Amino acid sequence: MKSSLSIGRLLSRRGTVAAVLVAALLLCAPSCSLIRKARDRNALAMKGEHVVSYAKTFLGSPYAYGGSGPRTFDCSGFTCYVYRHFGYELHRSATDQGAYDGQRVSRRDLRPGDLVFFGTKGTIGHVGIVTSIEGDGEFKFIHSGSSTGVTISLSSLNYWKQRYMGASRILQ
Repeated sequence: MKSSLSIGRLLSRRGTVAAVLVAALLLCAPSCSLIRKARDRNALAMKGEHVVSYAKTFLGSPYAYGGSGPRTFDCSGFTCYVYRHFGYELHRSATDQGAYDGQRVSRRDLRPGDLVFFGTKGTIGHVGIVTSIEGDGEFKFIHSGSSTGVTISLSSLNYWKQRYMGASRILQ
């Protein structure tokens, strides 16, 4: 049916139920895309939460340079291992993950599951996964630190705040 038909004409035809359904679809078409976008955002948030949940199962695992799991991890080995579980292949180094993997996102747009990068003198040297947003641009992230193993840290700590270099979103 053409969308130029009036609802009154649709209702006057046989098959009133079908006509009402068609009319409802025609009337809601603009808002359906809004519903679809909201549904997609919720699905993306759920994926991020699943990534975080899985990453947390490795809390306390020891750090080892070159470790790529499941018993030991370095920082990029940890992010690779976690994302591989969900079907994503990341580059093996924190520097390459920062340069090539995902879509860059601003600090104010971070979501759980996003990768966050840290370094000094303009060079990325560490990577983690956002676990929660704390407000005012601050967040918690899970990572494998050389002195801590897999742990959750706060971006508001001076050490991390001074070294923050950016973020990317793997889950699209």
